[in-house]
Amino acid sequence: FNNIFRIYNKPISKKDLNLTNKLKAYTSDGRVMLMKYPFGRLLWPVTVNAEKQMVEGAYYSATRQGKHIAWTYDAIDNGWNNYAFEKFKLWNIRFFIRTWAMGSHYADFIDQLSKRGFSPIAGAYDNGFYYNKKASQYIVPLKKKVLIIGKYAPIASALIDSSIQAGSIYVDDYDLKTLKLFDELVLYGFSYRNKHDAQKLVKEYVKSGGKVIVDLMGYKSPLEKNPSFLGVTSYPNVSKKEISLNTTSDGEIKNEIIPNNFKIPSIYSDVEKTKFKEWRFVTYFGLDKALATTNRDFANAVIGYKNVYGKKVWFLGPNFFYHTFASHNPKQMQFLNKLISANKTNQKSDYKIYDESIKSEIIRFKYNSSSNLPLFASFAYSPHWKAYLNGKPIEVVNLEGLIFLNLPAGSNKVEIKYENTPVHFYGKLLSVLTLLFIGFLLYNEKNNNILYG
Repeated sequence: FNNIFRIYNKPISKKDLNLTNKLKAYTSDGRVMLMKYPFGRLLWPVTVNAEKQMVEGAYYSATRQGKHIAWTYDAIDNGWNNYAFEKFKLWNIRFFIRTWAMGSHYADFIDQLSKRGFSPIAGAYDNGFYYNKKASQYIVPLKKKVLIIGKYAPIASALIDSSIQAGSIYVDDYDLKTLKLFDELVLYGFSYRNKHDAQKLVKEYVKSGGKVIVDLMGYKSPLEKNPSFLGVTSYPNVSKKEISLNTTSDGEIKNEIIPNNFKIPSIYSDVEKTKFKEWRFVTYFGLDKALATTNRDFANAVIGYKNVYGKKVWFLGPNFFYHTFASHNPKQMQFLNKLISANKTNQKSDYKIYDESIKSEIIRFKYNSSSNLPLFASFAYSPHWKAYLNGKPIEVVNLEGLIFLNLPAGSNKVEIKYENTPVHFYGKLLSVLTLLFIGFLLYNEKNNNILYG
């Protein structure tokens, strides 16, 4: 309906059709990414006329689907271009189309397109058309070492290049085996299904050598007025002016790199910059050591840590990640880069992926690997997807909203199928029984009419 309305309101132009014909000429099966309104009129021609796949999910109608696309737009609006290019890799983007509305504000992003392998194609008229010559890649090995869980994960991920976002906001939706694939865990706007299980899981992760950074902004507990996690309680605060902090050194973090003032920032939405009228954040009670507070007696802590199994679990404020996202404050980025050491690591392993067969409902490939091979299949996660290793079922995990598998070392064959869940069987059974019941009622009614005239 949305596309029909757009076509009726503004029919597809010959220029748009010429663009999609040019797009169709490329044989790569990689996906297409559109940027900036009025791209809506191109959605249908790209998929139907050009026979190309879009990014899975949509964010252009009343139905709020595909928020991952909207977060990518927001990151580009606010100058976090690397976030977008990392998503392009995961989504197998080989074609990028920008409309005339993507103007001078995005000059740096457009400049980086060519540096990231996207070449401009002539004859796109008022649109920009870019093509990446690299081979299409739907199977993407995991190389990131930071996992971010929570509804605000995209904000933190924009600041941390070596990060992957969890597909669920619930910590206890993941097991220790999955968490241990990552050196560091960031919790921001997260929740849990069972608090005891979630805290136990995080503690076990710390015990196994993992590092944890927590921002309790947006963290809610239905049973607590002031939510707590790992024995640290959060208290809501609102400031209408610059927040000045008192800081102290720690063996790991020196005083001079700890941010000591947070001005109320501005944020871009498209090309319009809006200054916040106030800043909301939380302070902490129950830390073993506070490195930054809003007063001199170190009671209202905003940066500090809690000792868990003799290791530091860091708690950040005042809404640290979002403030850095909006402000691009260099001192805050310096502090974050010091705190998150996995941002600098690059894990390498010896592996080969071959005999790939990629179809809409079934994915097949083989691999050789000298060690465990965690990887993504670049298709939107759904509980319908079932994975098999040499014919035996294995777990499918929701990371980045995509299919994620943690494969064992060796030479193996993988098959991922889109299958019905039990609820579909019962749904079909109920439908059949309902039809039979309706048929019985009609038959019975007809017989009664004959019997009684």
